[in-house]
Parts: sequence; C-alpha cells; structure tokens
Amino acid sequence: MTRLGLALAAVAALAFGPPALAQKKPDGPAPFTKEQRDRGMKEAPAAVQSAGVACTVTDAGVAGTTKIKDATGKEVDTTVYEVACKEGMGYALLAPKGGPAKAYDCLTTAASSSLVCRLPANANPAQGLQPFVAAAGNATCQVANAKALGSTPDGKAYYEVKCADSSGFILEKGPSASRLVDCAAQVGTNLACTLTTQAEIEAAQKKKISDLVALTGRQCAISGSRVIGPLSNGKTAYEVACGPTGGFVMLADATGAKPDVVDCARADYIAGGCTLTNAVEAKTQEAALYTKLAKGVGFDCNVSKYRVIGTANAKDDVVELACNNRPDGAIAIFRDGGNSKIYDCVAVTGAIANARCQLTTPAPVYAEYTRALSARGKSSCKVSDARFIGSTKDGSDFVETACSDGLPGWVIEFASGTLKIKSLLTCGQATGIGAGCTLPTNKKK
Repeated sequence: MTRLGLALAAVAALAFGPPALAQKKPDGPAPFTKEQRDRGMKEAPAAVQSAGVACTVTDAGVAGTTKIKDATGKEVDTTVYEVACKEGMGYALLAPKGGPAKAYDCLTTAASSSLVCRLPANANPAQGLQPFVAAAGNATCQVANAKALGSTPDGKAYYEVKCADSSGFILEKGPSASRLVDCAAQVGTNLACTLTTQAEIEAAQKKKISDLVALTGRQCAISGSRVIGPLSNGKTAYEVACGPTGGFVMLADATGAKPDVVDCARADYIAGGCTLTNAVEAKTQEAALYTKLAKGVGFDCNVSKYRVIGTANAKDDVVELACNNRPDGAIAIFRDGGNSKIYDCVAVTGAIANARCQLTTPAPVYAEYTRALSARGKSSCKVSDARFIGSTKDGSDFVETACSDGLPGWVIEFASGTLKIKSLLTCGQATGIGAGCTLPTNKKK
C-alpha cells in the first residue's frame, strides 16, 4: 500500500510547436491542388508511419519543401505534408530526406508562424480532439474551443478544452491513453486554463462535486469543497466538508462511476488529507474503533495514534497502530466483514508490500519475542535482533530471532496474520523455510 500523491500538479519543460521553417506562412489558406493531394495520398502514409503517428490517412497534401537542420546542424531537404486522419486529429509532417518524419497536430501548428493546416477536414482543429475527449471519459462535452499547451519527452501532449456548456478541462493525450484533469486543479501552474473564466471554473466544479456527492449516497449539507488534484493512481481527489457532521474525500475517475469515499479521519495518506474539516474529533472516535478491532484480532492495544497506509474502500484499511499501554506497535489489515490480520513491526516488513512501521520501531517487539520464548522454556535467550523469513501456503509466518549472548536463536512460527505462536524451530529445522536463518549469530561458523 502506498501513499497517494498528487500527480500533474505542474508539468515541467513543456515543449511547444514545430521548428521555424524557411518557407513563409501563406497569406491565406490556399487549397491544395489536385496534383498536391494526389501526391500526398501516395507519399504521406509512409511519412505517417515513419513519424509513429496513429493515423489512418483519409486525405493528404504536399505543402512543399523546405530545409531544416539535423542533429549535427546540417540543413536537410525536407518535404512538408499535411494529413487528415480517421481518428480525428490531423497533422502536419516534416519528412527530412533520409531521416524519420516528425508530426505536429493541427491544433499545435495553429500557433505557428510558418506551418498551417489547410485540408477541409482540418479546418477546425479543435474538433479533432472530440474522440479523444470521449475516450478519456467525457462523452457529453461538445468541444467548442481548444488550444495546445505543449508536450513532454515521454510522448504526452497537453491541450486545454472548452465545452459548449462552458465547462473546461485539461486533456492529457498519451501514446496509448488519454485522461482529463479539472481546470480547478491546475490554477497557478503552467497548465492553467485560460479559455474558461474563473467564475465558470468554480461553477463547473461546484456542480461536479455536488453530483459526485449524490453518487456516493452520503447525506451531506455541503459547507465547503475543493479539488485536491489528480493522483498517482489516475483518479482525482475532491474534499467535501459537511458542516458540523464532518467531511470526506472522494476519489473519482473520469467515467462518471460512483467514487470511492474516505472519511477525513482516515484520509491523511491522500496528498496530505483534509484541510476543510477539523478531523481531530473524528480521529479520536476512529482510534477507539481501531482499539476495538485490534483487540478483536488478538492485539491488546489502546490505540493512541494511528496512520492509514492505504484503503481498498470506505471500510477496509491498512493501518499502523501505536499504543499507550505497550511500547510495541503493529500494522493491521482491517477488513469489512471479518478476516482481519495483524502483523508486528518485524513481521510486517515481509508480509505487506512496502509497509513499514513509522509510529514505533521494531525494537520493542524484541522484548515480546523474549517473553514468548521464556513462556515456552527458552528463557536463556534475550532477543537482540529479528527478521521476517517468509510465509507458507498452509498459513504460517516465520520470524528468525537472534540472542544477545551470541548463541543460536530460534525461529518463531506464527499463525498467518496473527500474533499467535504455533511452534518454535531451531535454525537447523528451519533450513527449508525461505533462505533459512541468516542473522550473523545464527550462521554456522
């Protein structure tokens, strides 16, 4: 489980537009001649393939020839093509002799002083974004205006889109998929929207958040809301405050499906959590709940602090626990409907991917292992180090221990996902479990 961080808060080093060409921009959009279009339909598909563009050519023309500099600075004769594509977006292509072509979509070239698209199908380049907007999850937007914002070296291109209903967003068009980002999440960045006004952005966001709240089924008299932003998992997070009844975070995708909901008391892992709601009281109540749940899986812990590491839905959490009645902590998987699991701060390092205790250290667990060994007649070993070995398919977790006196330690077998000891093994008996014992004092000399 990992912290969900903000993504696309700002895109650095955006490149924009084609290189300046030797030819001049024509005074008007002179149409291609029949000869230019016939030649274009013959030659342009190869240039499209060379440029690596997803385009089924439906029309094409040869705009002329020019010279561009290659990587060494040498000027190379270059043919300029324009193509219209079945997929929606048209392109101008620069095809240098003996080298791969480069493609620039017609929305990007609209800002160029030397390269323009002239084919009838490319007359309104903003419309070329329509299928990509729909594919990214917004089938209701009728593109009224758009502009190119630039591209990044990894092949992503960014566009601002304004819909006929005055809403707007940023379209991130990737090599294999596209996604939409709310204008409200890009205020103050180099991807800030300018085709929509601030009032339009705020009105659209207010309506969107209200619609999302309705989808959740939560009763909430909205007293405040904000866009937290797009997250690394591809969803966008929104915080909603519900007056005195608290608040929550919604994790929504672009499909219009019911969003996931995380209460503010458990939302710290989502880009810093809630800022519109005072979550102290909610966290106190949540700590009491986690105390009850921890004791239910055999961990006697009066929870003083907790840290939500991840969540699968509104009720299933991966949570680190710190206790005021014992020094050792643990990480629990609390599942709705039962089958919850608990791991101490040693065992968890191997049992749950990327999970580590931060509220407590593994050291206090050693004292618990010492008491467990003593209870089973192994009182001579004071545990000074330990590590998780692995788990078996029959439901056991194994932890290797080392003794402070340097004598061989023991391997503790726990019932998987519990702190219940099933058996003790010597390192010799545990040779077939994972890599066996590897702590320095347990290795054979």
